[in-house]
Amino acid sequence: MRRANWIIFCRVVDYFGDAGFCWRLAGALARCGVGTVILVMDRLDVLEAIRGTERFDNVTVLPWNVIEDEWARAGVPAEHQADVVIEAFACSPPQCYLASLGCGARWLTLDYLATEPWADSVHGCASPAPRITSTVGRKRRWCVPGFSRATGGLLHGSWRHISARKRQDWRTELAGYPISDDIFLVLAFGYPDASWSELRSLLTGRLPEGFRDWLIWQPSGIDFSQSQFDEILQACDLNFVRGEDSFIRAHWASAGRWRVPFIWQPYRQEGQGHSHKLAGWMQQVLVDPKLSVLIDFHWGWNGLRAVDTHHDLPLESAWEGLVGGFAGVKERLHRACLQLAGRPSLEGSLIEMAETARI
Repeated sequence: MRRANWIIFCRVVDYFGDAGFCWRLAGALARCGVGTVILVMDRLDVLEAIRGTERFDNVTVLPWNVIEDEWARAGVPAEHQADVVIEAFACSPPQCYLASLGCGARWLTLDYLATEPWADSVHGCASPAPRITSTVGRKRRWCVPGFSRATGGLLHGSWRHISARKRQDWRTELAGYPISDDIFLVLAFGYPDASWSELRSLLTGRLPEGFRDWLIWQPSGIDFSQSQFDEILQACDLNFVRGEDSFIRAHWASAGRWRVPFIWQPYRQEGQGHSHKLAGWMQQVLVDPKLSVLIDFHWGWNGLRAVDTHHDLPLESAWEGLVGGFAGVKERLHRACLQLAGRPSLEGSLIEMAETARI
């Protein structure tokens, strides 16, 4: 199965993280030594901006609408037929493609990142496709990325640890002029409703020990490629990240040489479902009692009340706690993320699922 051909279907939704994740996944599978990987996506303009000049051997990108029309009209050619199909985020692959699959093909439906307890019981289960009566459709399996060992794990992809010289180059790039190490550089990557003005007030009021001034860099769009963004995460002193792709990459920046701590803003869901996603992550990763100040700030930053208390902690008070224990937070979060980095990857889990599937 490691020499099999794979195809990934992806539709870009909302803030483009779907495109970034699927591009990373395609490259990760290729590096694992599978035969070929085809990525079918509906927003190639987004993909081009995200991947920059990065290309992967044995990865082909196809425009969804164009290729679906061709398949429907002339059939699926041999070079597009795959042994493993990944349906990313319930995107519903074209019926004409699914109908062309042989009985030995594997079909995996890949969910969004999950931190809630239900993920453990769902990952790896059969997920029959209701409108596909073939053997392939009946044996479709569910893959849930997550932090628990019972889930599919986290996408590792390529990660390059940057040198001190490279880190300083990025700090100069982001600031627009050379800055010293005692400037507290903050990455402000969040959704529009994030409290950036309040963050500036907090930074003006107090900084972690060893810093004399602060600077915020806030992306205005897709300013840099994915690989460049990975390096930016390592160049800052505190990363505010959002969604899923930048969130996972922030873990690897924390696990690496520069041990950069981060704050996460999950995508808002109806009924405050994002509060349970946030709580699930903190209960699995921020288990060290010394990380309680990081937990407090997460609740305040996201405008949420902790699920296990009836008391709200003002954001200013939470910042005081975080700044006061910043060195300890940095070290303990590094240890937690380093432990995650040592676990099996999502790309490895997908290959294992494909190998063990019985169609």
